[in-house]
Amino acid sequence: MAGWEKLLNTGMNISSRFLSFENVIIVTSDSGIYRSTDSGISWMFYIIDKIKIPDHEDILITPGMFSKNDNFLFASTNAGVYVSQDTGRTWKALGPSPEGKALSMMSIFAKGSYVFTTMAGGGVFRSTDNGLTWVYLGPHRFYNYMDYRDKFFAAAMDGLWYSLDLGQTWNLCHDFDVYPMYISAFSLAYTDKYMFTDCWDKIYRSSDAGATFQIKNTGLPFNNHNILGMYSVNNLLFAGLTNNRIYLSEDHGEYWRDISIGLDTLGIVNWYGMSGEKLLISKNGCLWSLDLSLLNPVTVRESINPATYELSQNYPNPFNPKTTIEYRLPKQSHVKMMIVDMLGRELRTLVDEDKTNGAYKLEFDAKDLPSGVYFYHLQTNEFSQTKKLVLMK
Repeated sequence: MAGWEKLLNTGMNISSRFLSFENVIIVTSDSGIYRSTDSGISWMFYIIDKIKIPDHEDILITPGMFSKNDNFLFASTNAGVYVSQDTGRTWKALGPSPEGKALSMMSIFAKGSYVFTTMAGGGVFRSTDNGLTWVYLGPHRFYNYMDYRDKFFAAAMDGLWYSLDLGQTWNLCHDFDVYPMYISAFSLAYTDKYMFTDCWDKIYRSSDAGATFQIKNTGLPFNNHNILGMYSVNNLLFAGLTNNRIYLSEDHGEYWRDISIGLDTLGIVNWYGMSGEKLLISKNGCLWSLDLSLLNPVTVRESINPATYELSQNYPNPFNPKTTIEYRLPKQSHVKMMIVDMLGRELRTLVDEDKTNGAYKLEFDAKDLPSGVYFYHLQTNEFSQTKKLVLMK
């Protein structure tokens, strides 16, 4: 596997949170903002002015978290919410600031014109007009937010919450309401099949948009270490632990492996992002990147022992030109996997060999096929199933 690359050096003393989108990366420091428009190759520094809050000393605006919609960038700071309309070069205050006093905010989430922020001491505010006006929603202490399958989710010390009305009201997910105390939730992530959250020494996975959850920890050293954050991109899941290591799952959380080779041995992973094909993390006051296109694939999970045969739906679907197909075998079997067209003609044989029991994953590359509807067919001595896939070029 290709190694990690350090994008910012320790002398810059950057904070733990950053924002990345397209080729832009915005990183805060003790004295200002570092901004790159070429995926971290070069950087510009922008000074953040000190401001005066009534009854307080002059303070420096320190962004704690970022979010963005189609038109604006938002930052939660120790002096309220700030917005940028020029991809991070300049910022202006939005609020909320009841009674003329700015609030210290710990999180921010933007979706369309809706913006949510949480006060550091507890309390959630919502704006429906890109931060121009704010309404107090209640005393929640939400760390992270996520939009998933027509629901808003929020992770908090007192459980995992969801909203069906664009954040106006919030409900506690049933599996996290455990008497006499809640199960805390901290970070949120999702793939095209599941959503995920974490709680200290467990990762929870849901296939039904938060109605029920299962614990998925295989491969993580949770006997001695806790999880500090999760991140997902292109059906890859990442988790940072208190052992200063970072782990990857390529099969929707079924199995995790350590990808920390090349990182410093000191310091935890604080935050995640993407720039092009590169995963970004903040660690040890530095920004690091890893080219995900060069990750070594792991195709067999021998530690998993399925109880039944199973052929999963390919992902992504539709796709162009590559897609992933997963299947499971409860015992040793001769496996044949074929791609056929709508007339049943065999176009490609992906597998034709004996396999031991376990969970398998393979990649189908359709670069030489025209757009259209195709089928993949799994055949063993005791099991046969066909599923549809759609190629859109």
